[in-house]
Amino acid sequence: MKIELLEEKIAQLKKRPGASGGTLDRIENWLKGSHVLQRLRINPYYVAGDLVKNVKRITAEFLHGVKAGVFDLHWDIHCPHCNMIADEFKDLADTSEMSFCPMCEREFKIDLLDRVEVTFSLNKEIEDPQLRPVCSPPPVLQNKLQLMTPLYCTESEIVSLEKGRYRYCCPLTLAKGILKVEGAATESVQEIKLKQLAGKNFDKKELVVRPGKVKIELTNTEHNLSGLILHSDELPDELTLEQLPLRLSGIQLLHYPDYKRLFGDRVISERERVKIRAITIMFTDITGSTRMYETLGDTKAYNIVRDHFEIFFESIENFGGKVIKTIGDAVMASFISNEQAIQAPRLLWLVSGSTTQPDNKQSGFKLELAFTEVRLCW
Repeated sequence: MKIELLEEKIAQLKKRPGASGGTLDRIENWLKGSHVLQRLRINPYYVAGDLVKNVKRITAEFLHGVKAGVFDLHWDIHCPHCNMIADEFKDLADTSEMSFCPMCEREFKIDLLDRVEVTFSLNKEIEDPQLRPVCSPPPVLQNKLQLMTPLYCTESEIVSLEKGRYRYCCPLTLAKGILKVEGAATESVQEIKLKQLAGKNFDKKELVVRPGKVKIELTNTEHNLSGLILHSDELPDELTLEQLPLRLSGIQLLHYPDYKRLFGDRVISERERVKIRAITIMFTDITGSTRMYETLGDTKAYNIVRDHFEIFFESIENFGGKVIKTIGDAVMASFISNEQAIQAPRLLWLVSGSTTQPDNKQSGFKLELAFTEVRLCW
């Protein structure tokens, strides 16, 4: 990582009107204290640390940094079984409905809520590690071992293994194999020696040991960096968000106002559809609008409707929603949760009394919520 160039770029970002200097300082300090593997895919929640409430502000500064060429934006597609980054699309136009995990050798449907994580990386001008993006296995997989082995190095670790079937793999090189632990337990330390070959293979694809302590050794003579993780081969049918570390989902980013302002022209290809497992769709409509137009006239009634829209759009944005479209006097918007969708109209309720008609009857609005699965397409 070119530290001086990074400092120069961060200083330039601070000059943007409305930029948060403190947030940019936090990003810079995190980058300087991070490992190269962490910087391959930067999770805004990791940068935020204990201050989860700052994730939105941190993400906003990353987005402005993407626009300025300091960072790159990634839409990472995670396997629903092992959580490995199976693929990515760098733009919404590149997305597809299906993906394939090379580690599990399974095809799966892409979901913008559960399977697409938005991350960032430093622009290659600042750092180009030339490594495949990786993420640690979630705790539910009960990872037993994690080695990192630079080129021309050997690393080892002793682990205690019970009977079962385990998967050993390197997310960087996609090498993998199966370790069977069976038979009678032993008190002696058993040894396994693995070698990372050129390409996507270890020198051994299947191993058998007895229950007990095992010294696992990995030698790397072919790659800039290789590694080894060892976890149960019994994978869940589908990992839930609760079983995974906090991360910024694809659908969350689409609801960020800064993304819409900076990258609103980036849309999904007309040929593709993308699933969203669950989202709240809100419909609102002004009641008594026909009578209002008849009694007040088109111009005055239209201005009242526009005032409603202006207040409502602001409230939707403040509570994490996204306006999909307007239909006459009605508004259609989407939210990540029911709670956000219910909170958003409160501001409009407070000011709805301002639209008084001559006969002292006030216009109001009705609200409908639908929690559903949808498919995005353009």
